[in-house]
Amino acid sequence: MKKHSEKVSRLMTTNCLVVESIAGLEDLKQLFDNFPNLFIPVVRGTRFVGVILRSDFFDHYLVAGEESLRAADLISKEMIHLSPEDSLEEAREIFNSFDYPAIPIVDAEGDLVGILNKSDVESWFLDQPPSTQTAAPSRSRRFSIRSWFQD
Repeated sequence: MKKHSEKVSRLMTTNCLVVESIAGLEDLKQLFDNFPNLFIPVVRGTRFVGVILRSDFFDHYLVAGEESLRAADLISKEMIHLSPEDSLEEAREIFNSFDYPAIPIVDAEGDLVGILNKSDVESWFLDQPPSTQTAAPSRSRRFSIRSWFQD
């Protein structure tokens, strides 16, 4: 199959760190302190709500000290998302145009279904000859730390 017709679903990772929209500042701080993610997708149930960028969180929100803020209040308006059916070529264009390390993948119902990493797309287009390209192993288990925030 030609590279330009391959779908995002071929390379996306479904083993994602997410946070519920009701998570508080201390919960978010624990996540950013314990995981190297540059952003964390925010969900309400399984619905994708947006992302919280690490830089925004530490630059603006911790300094403000507003303890009543929740994850939903901190969502970045800058993040683009793709569908599993979008092409890897489209993903590459987005990665080339914006400084994103990864892009959330959202299905037609609005549910977060995975993350597409820039490094995976770069490898797909640059490092592998077309005849040896293979799909990433299927990762059906979705990691969620939502239980951290449920009392």
